[in-house]
Formats: sequence, C-alpha cells, structure tokens
Amino acid sequence: MTSQPTPLTEQQLNDIEARATSEHLTPGPWTLDRESCDCSDGYCHHGAYVTGVVTPVPTEIAAERCKRTGEQPRDYDFHRSEIGDFTDADWELMVHAREDVPALLAAVRRLQQQRKYLIAQLAKRDAETGRGDQALREFLAAGPDEGETGEAAAAPAP
Repeated sequence: MTSQPTPLTEQQLNDIEARATSEHLTPGPWTLDRESCDCSDGYCHHGAYVTGVVTPVPTEIAAERCKRTGEQPRDYDFHRSEIGDFTDADWELMVHAREDVPALLAAVRRLQQQRKYLIAQLAKRDAETGRGDQALREFLAAGPDEGETGEAAAAPAP
C-alpha cells in the first residue's frame, strides 16, 4: 500500500506562489537551447546537450548595451548560459522546482481522487434514496472552467 502524500500547508502554497509569481522573474516562456556534440573521435556519446536557456527578453547586460548604444538585440542576447544571466528570483524558482512540482502534482491528483470519490458517493446515495443532490453533483462534475468557484460555490443556495 502506498502512503498518501501530506497535503501542502498554506505556508507551502504561499511560498510556491511567491516563487512562481515574483515580479523579478525573467518573463517566459523559457526554452532550452541545444547543440549537437561535434566530437569526431568516434568515442563520444554526448549527442545533443543544453547550451543555455532562451527567453523572450534579452539578458540585463545585453539590455544595458542596447540602451547605451541604441542597437537592436541580437539573437544571442536572449540566450542565458551564465549564472549571472539569471535573476535571484529565477534561481529560487529553478532550485525549488524539484520539490514544488511533485508536491503540486500530488495535490492535484489527491483532489481529483477526492472529487471522483464524492461523485461516486453522491450517485450511490441517489440510487439508495431516490433523492439526489443534483446541484452538488453537477458542481463536482463540472470541468475546471465550468460552475462557480470559491466561497460563492460553497455557500448553499437560498
């Protein structure tokens, strides 16, 4: 039997949200820049390797150069491959991603399981009593963009 992951605390969620929404993050999307290894000795098995991260905005150094000289950014100005090319907020997001992403995935999966369980329990209750909790079942069955959310959804209808 597998153990259930511990639900995230409010503080953990706040910390993850702060890292993911910091105004100091380099805007995304970020993509990896890869190059093929050019070793020709026959023993190399590197294949493609990451040479940096490409972002939609130039690095600070490139932005300062463009501002000073009036030049337009060059292709490589969007390539971040040095530690100094990333903001502290970028690094915080990256170093915590290894823990944050699995924790958030576990929380989503747990909520999906709870939702399925509640729908099944409502169907069972409806079958036994002949009365349904139709509004609640419809709310639980709604997709992520359907139905009400927040406190309005939790409050009973008058």
